[in-house]
Amino acid sequence: LRGVLSDYAGLITGVPTFRTRAPKSKYPGLTENESSVLELIFRLPSRTRERVHEAAGVPDAELSAILERLEQLGYVRCINEHYEAVTAPRGI
Repeated sequence: LRGVLSDYAGLITGVPTFRTRAPKSKYPGLTENESSVLELIFRLPSRTRERVHEAAGVPDAELSAILERLEQLGYVRCINEHYEAVTAPRGI
């Protein structure tokens, strides 16, 4: 055998299975929906809460929590009811 077998689970049982790894997030620690909303805020010309809600397609209550968390973490800020990304997601 060659190479490291750390990509496999169940070696001791005799039934090894390849471990799939989740793709790395552009923003570690953010959920998929939080990352999507952040990218929308970066890309949309009009970033009012209503416009972000229309484009994101997430429930209203969830969007409120996402926007609040993104603000708390310093990814976005709200100025005169318009959201703006503080930094651009990697790869954009």
